Amino acid sequence: QEHGAQDIVQMVSALTRLFRIGLSKGQEMIALEEELRHVESYLYIQKIRYEDKFNYSLFVSPSLEQCRVLKVILQPLVENSIYHGIKERRGTGHIRISVERDQNDLLFTVEDDGIGMTAERLQRLQEELFHKAIPKADAVADWGEGGHIGFGARNVHERIRLTFGDPYGISYTSAWGMGTTVILRHPIVEG
Repeated sequence: QEHGAQDIVQMVSALTRLFRIGLSKGQEMIALEEELRHVESYLYIQKIRYEDKFNYSLFVSPSLEQCRVLKVILQPLVENSIYHGIKERRGTGHIRISVERDQNDLLFTVEDDGIGMTAERLQRLQEELFHKAIPKADAVADWGEGGHIGFGARNVHERIRLTFGDPYGISYTSAWGMGTTVILRHPIVEG
């Protein structure tokens, strides 16, 4: 019983961190360190929900943790990995999240070994991202029934491009049965 009470305390703490960072006093930019705490809180909650369905690893250089980033840019991408890749596969999946420096940019990589996408679905997704094709009204979920990108990932992509310009945003690679990799390019903004 004490173990169950401790789980509840940790779950409430994770939810509190999610909401606190989501609001972040109205600021659009937060320290990368906070963004990582946000996604770790989200992953903690999902690990409780899905038990042994997935594991994750997170790699980031401590020297990057004070860089400023748009808030809530990783969680929608991780959510897609869980719901559209890992959840549909057999056995335990793995999500690898990394942030590294590429000259004057940060490269966020979210890689899963889920079910992946067909070449056609991947092409449709890329077209929606870069040609602003409007998904069908019923494609509310991030990948949608017909493979549409939807609102979470589209929101991240468009916020980055509106704030920093065309070289920035997200791109996908995927192979059916092998998993999906999302790369998010964000300029380095010193804290």
